Amino acid sequence: MSRDQRTVLWIVLGVLLTSLLCCAAGGLIWSLRDRIGEVSEEETLDLVVLYSPEKEAWFAERVQAFNAQRIEVAGQVVQVYAEAMDSGAALEAILAGERYPTVWSPASTMWVPLLNQRWQEKSGSTEPLAVYPEPLVVSPLVIAMWQDHAQAMGYPSQELGWQEIIAATLDPRGWGAFGHAEWGSFKLGHTNPYFSNSGLLSVAAESYAGAGKVRDLTPEDLARPETRRYVQEIEQAIIHYGESSEYFAQQMAQRGPAYASAVVLEEHTVVRLNGGYYGSLPQPLVAIYPREGTFWSDHPYVVLRGDWISAQETAAALALRDFMLSRESQEKALEVGFRPANTTIPLENSIIRADMGVDPFQPQTVLEVPSAETTEALLETWLEVRKRVNLLLVVDISGSMEGEKLVAVQDGLKLFLEQMTDDDHVGILTFNDRVETLTPLTPLGPKRDQVESEINFLQAEYKTVLYDVSLEAVEVIRQAYDPGRINAIVLMSDGLDTASRHSKGQLLRELQQTAAAEQTVRIFTISYGDDADRALLQEIAQATQARMVEGTPENIRRIYVILSSYF
Repeated sequence: MSRDQRTVLWIVLGVLLTSLLCCAAGGLIWSLRDRIGEVSEEETLDLVVLYSPEKEAWFAERVQAFNAQRIEVAGQVVQVYAEAMDSGAALEAILAGERYPTVWSPASTMWVPLLNQRWQEKSGSTEPLAVYPEPLVVSPLVIAMWQDHAQAMGYPSQELGWQEIIAATLDPRGWGAFGHAEWGSFKLGHTNPYFSNSGLLSVAAESYAGAGKVRDLTPEDLARPETRRYVQEIEQAIIHYGESSEYFAQQMAQRGPAYASAVVLEEHTVVRLNGGYYGSLPQPLVAIYPREGTFWSDHPYVVLRGDWISAQETAAALALRDFMLSRESQEKALEVGFRPANTTIPLENSIIRADMGVDPFQPQTVLEVPSAETTEALLETWLEVRKRVNLLLVVDISGSMEGEKLVAVQDGLKLFLEQMTDDDHVGILTFNDRVETLTPLTPLGPKRDQVESEINFLQAEYKTVLYDVSLEAVEVIRQAYDPGRINAIVLMSDGLDTASRHSKGQLLRELQQTAAAEQTVRIFTISYGDDADRALLQEIAQATQARMVEGTPENIRRIYVILSSYF
């Protein structure tokens, strides 16, 4: 991916992963008011906060408790309007002027120097935008692995880490090397580092391990062939990426070991998984604290210094910070699996314990947060070594897609392709009353401009052969299956099947057989509009251990960008 394409990626995330309706501070406040409910007519001091979704179970409740106390600053009652947003998306929303918060609380301090560097580059200012970063709660990054899988690798007597993952990934016997051939290959999941904190920290931890360091990671370290090879070997175990650790947690609970051998999460998510928050697990998970070292997700409380922020709002922000760090609030955080930033609160008799799959005495080796320059290099390195794809985009162009619906999808497809590298293998099938190959499943680079041009000339007409195109898409991926790539389909439809030669039963039986095979082909589906066969598209996604998302002409561009994060 070129530097220009990387720039486009950040711009797209900034613009499309935020609400298109709230482009000014006042607009955002009123949008949040609509969702939270009207406050009294008395004069209030509005405090806008963006925070990472990982801590929503704690943060949202604490904001409600804070507002109930009716704390005053300069004679005005402080009213907090808090919105959960992934760390990467929030960073770009602030830079793009799509959000105007006074407070930002990403999941890790690693995002803070990145924001400041980009803010200074954009504004020409020598002053940082983000100041007073102070941890609210902490949770180490861990590799969440099924207990019997970890025990097969030597846990708990043997310390495990990234090197063991590499060995299991590269061994052609897979889990057979550990006496369990029935488990197949080693399968790992982590989020996309451009979107999500756990993905960013995961790639950083892999890079530290590859460089043989625990601090002072530099761009020069990342450029070394042995470091790049190390990260690339870990990434070969990836089943797919994604935009949130919440999705991975849900899939582990619903799918069990057939979905993934391990996923990279924060410790508190392992506690919640084992505690039944996501449903009953087939067996417990254990948190592996990589022996090479790991990071604390320290969830900093960051007060911004933008020109849209008044002195009174800054004072209100500091009042909220003190409330979040109060003993009561910190004990509430411990109840949902976080470790308190207030170290005077003991972990004894808390849910941070062995029977919840975690170790309160870990981690032993903590990695240093790298500089903004190194973090930028980390992201560029990941783009170059991440697992490539065999990806088929399947697009409904039946008559009901005519007009704005098709125009929005055309834009979404082009945005999606901008996130793919030149050596990703991408094909496109279109369908109405018949299936056509817009472009075969071949490397994207040589045909990128041609494909974009052909997308512009799509026309909507005739009926819908949803069953037929789904079966043909699976066969295309099967024929081109590459175990070194993510093999997947993104299927968008806006209607019911009206003209297929095959039946729904034939389709679902074929998908069940595909899901049972070692050569997994996941079908991510988009239910587009009110007339789409949502039930069928959900069945298709669930049968292949993927997900369905719902699209409209207003959000379909954003939906395609979100789905691109899985690859």
